[in-house]
Formats: sequence, structure tokens, C-alpha cells
Amino acid sequence: MTSEGAKKAWETRKKRARTKTGKRKLGKKLPHWGSGSFNQEAIVDFISGNLKNHIHNDLNEHRISSEADLRSSVTFYLRNFLDKRKAKDWRLHTGLWTYPEPSFFKNRKKGKKTRVEIDVALSKIPDSFTGASRVIGIELKEQQKVGDDAIVDLKKLIDLKKEKMIKYGFLIYLFRDNIESESEDERLAKEIPKKLKNRIFVITINAYEGMSSLNVKEFDKKWEQSKDLRWEKMTARIAGVNRGKSKKTRKKKKSKK
Repeated sequence: MTSEGAKKAWETRKKRARTKTGKRKLGKKLPHWGSGSFNQEAIVDFISGNLKNHIHNDLNEHRISSEADLRSSVTFYLRNFLDKRKAKDWRLHTGLWTYPEPSFFKNRKKGKKTRVEIDVALSKIPDSFTGASRVIGIELKEQQKVGDDAIVDLKKLIDLKKEKMIKYGFLIYLFRDNIESESEDERLAKEIPKKLKNRIFVITINAYEGMSSLNVKEFDKKWEQSKDLRWEKMTARIAGVNRGKSKKTRKKKKSKK
């Protein structure tokens, strides 16, 4: 992607992210705002707004090419945010196993029947408590074409909230498609019960947003180069192997003489 094209794409993404965030009912506007939940609401506001901008920036710099990369990006910025706030009683989790009551699993057709994993979570760990509290759960989904897989993760968060296992839930959905993120956000948001609209949020990110067809082609090239490690794509490795074969061939020829 040319520097000019990248800059234009980034500005478009940032503008849309700001517009979308403005429509969202952030934690600080909720009636239960108070000193005891100050860090909790600040984290919710950060995830709803600035975190999305950081992810867009990482996409622009070709730092994300898988769901694992997305998790790395999310946890990096969340940890920095906690450090800046000096929130020492808050813990950042990756792959947090939760053990809801049996009622949680009644409508779940797949997966384990005793526990369920949250991709990324934040929780407060008071010294006087036996476990975590004020849990904020984040599910991550990355795929090229939009589909219904994201709904499964969204419903997991909804069920965890209903069981009072989490305070807030976020689905961060990254895709590469011709569909605008706003329309996908609206589609997924319909799955959230009305009474949980200020507790469960969907953050959709279309990596192609604001790009020309030429920039999309360049972006996909970078994505393919970095999404995995395959010997047939390792140019330096292949060159080294071929040099080794050439040396052996030359030695054999010399020995025959």
C-alpha cells in the first residue's frame, strides 16, 4: 500500500470509528457511575472507543494477519491502559476458563458442558474476595467473509451476562469483505436483548474499509506473507537449500574427475 493510500484509508477508518463510537452508550453515562466502579467504567470506555482506533492502526501497519495477532494487539493496548491508570488491583486474562452454573449449558449444543473459555478478560481482584469480580469479557473473531460464526461468540457473552458471570461483554469482529462494518454491526446488534444493550457491545472492523481496490490487493499480499510459516514461501530458506544442493553437486563432479 502506498503511503498516500495508507494515510487515506487510515483517516477514513478513524472517522468512521469516531462516528460509530459517538452513537454508543458508554459506561460513564450509566446511572451506577461511582467511585467504586471508576476503573471499570474507564476500561469500558477505552474498549468502546480508543481500542478500536489502535486496532485500525495495527491493521494499517500490517501487524495483524490472524485472530491470534488480533488477541496480541488487544492485550497489548489493554495492558498499557491498565499500567497508565496504575490499576494494580485489576488483572488481564487471556483464555480465561469460566465455570457457570449448570443452567448455562442447557441450550449449548457444542463444546464442554462444565466450563467455557473467554478469549480476553479483565477483572478486579480485591484482597478481601475469594475470586475475581467486575469481569469484562471480550470475545474475538477474525475471518475473511462475514458469517454466523460471530453470533455463536456473541450469544456466549449474552449467556454469561445472564448468569451474572460477567459485568460487560464485547465482541470484536474483524473481517475482510465488501460489507461495511456499520451494516454488520447492526446485524449482530439485533441478537442482543434490549435489556442488555448497555452491557453487551459489538465492535465490527472491516480491514478493507477506506481502501481502493489497488490498496486491498497490496494489503492481502502482506496478509498472506505473514499469516503463517510455510517452507515453500520462505524465500531465504529455499535459496539456502538450493545453494547447499549446488555445492554438493559441484563436489560430486570434482570427485568424479
